Amino acid sequence: MNPSHDIRYVLQTIKHNPVTCPVLIVLGIESQAQRQVLKPLLNVYKKQKNFTIKYAQGHHDVHNNSPELVAPYVVKFLNNQKSKL
Repeated sequence: MNPSHDIRYVLQTIKHNPVTCPVLIVLGIESQAQRQVLKPLLNVYKKQKNFTIKYAQGHHDVHNNSPELVAPYVVKFLNNQKSKL
């Protein structure tokens, strides 16, 4: 079980241990509460070149309920990444 951490802890963690791989975040436009909670984190990620943040029509579970809305973002993200394999 993971302990709950507040946003300050998360911000400190990413400051000291930044994510270096390419990351895609897709959020539902209608998830106002989630976007509000994640706002400080998203503000940090928006400044980083390796993060791509997209918004799809739907709620938190848009990836489950309407995968056809999320799929174009995922396909474009994967096609644009240069693999070292």
